[in-house]
Amino acid sequence: MMDAAYFVGKREILGWINDTLKVAVNKIEETASGAVACGLLDAMYPGKVPMRKVNWGAKHEHEYVKNYAVLQSAFTKLKIDRHVDVQKLVRAKFQDNLEFMQWFKRYFELTVGDGTEGYDPVAARAGGKNAPGALSGGTKARAASGRAGASAPRPAAPVRTRKPVKRSVPDTKPEAASENKSRAANNRVAKAAPVAPSKREEELRREAAELKVTMEGLERERDFYFGKLRDIEILLQTEEPQEEAEQTPMVKRIYKILYATEEDFEGDAQNTSATAEEPAAMEHTSAPAVAVDA
Repeated sequence: MMDAAYFVGKREILGWINDTLKVAVNKIEETASGAVACGLLDAMYPGKVPMRKVNWGAKHEHEYVKNYAVLQSAFTKLKIDRHVDVQKLVRAKFQDNLEFMQWFKRYFELTVGDGTEGYDPVAARAGGKNAPGALSGGTKARAASGRAGASAPRPAAPVRTRKPVKRSVPDTKPEAASENKSRAANNRVAKAAPVAPSKREEELRREAAELKVTMEGLERERDFYFGKLRDIEILLQTEEPQEEAEQTPMVKRIYKILYATEEDFEGDAQNTSATAEEPAAMEHTSAPAVAVDA
């Protein structure tokens, strides 16, 4: 933490991200999804990050985790010795994500220098989910004009004259006065009476409370199992060889499970079902006929 890279301010970090990836990131917290980190790593090592698996429109923590799985897999393949504390980053806390982006900027400068000549970030992320386009010149111009307009003095508003309003004279007859008093009393009673919640509203509140408890339990269970998977990953990275050719079949299978995406699981399920149907079909077609003597 004493390295000069960790004293870089957020404005410089945001400017570097936006210039490198041609995006419009306004807050450090927006980098918590992991998509920006994947884009920056691809800018350093074009083609080494499967950008089609990156979800740029991720809004929930479980979607962030999938992006970080893509990033961690690329780190392992590129032999980048950097621990990514996913559980802290996905919470979108300013300081945690600022430190990670500060490290990323320093690593970027040591790897590629001042820039990535010839790299097209918009084309690179085009195949990803909800991939943003480039920050257009019109957008920049509107932002600049907005800032200029904010500092320019506003013209004085014209003075408008109000026309005299004819006020109606209340009816002073005893019958009208009594009716007005009765109506006012009824209005006060109606406003003071509490509105009892309907049966449907009570059911909805009860269902919402049950769903909240269920969601909290699922989040705790998710964090528990994610921590176990992370421990297994760290153990493999420290105890087993990093070269894929030197890894045992069991280690390769474990890595495949750790870094598999939803698309990979769907493909494996289809292959498994197809394999299970083949023996059944062979049993029906290869069964020998048995002759029965009359």
